[in-house]
Amino acid sequence: IYIDTYLFIYIYIYIFIYIIFVLILFNFYFIQYFYIILFYFILFVFYFIFLNLFLIIVYYFNKNFIL
Repeated sequence: IYIDTYLFIYIYIYIFIYIIFVLILFNFYFIQYFYIILFYFILFVFYFIFLNLFLIIVYYFNKNFIL
């Protein structure tokens, strides 16, 4: 349980930092880099979703395998 909560907190902190980074870029290059930032933001979100699912599956598989 501790590993899961720590993992979620870690992922949400990185998503929060990335959202701040995107908002800073929006203020300077809103029109030119809109689609590029949107594309990288979607990639970033999907990357952390799949990473989170993969780590949870590995964690529960190892826990059940040991038990």
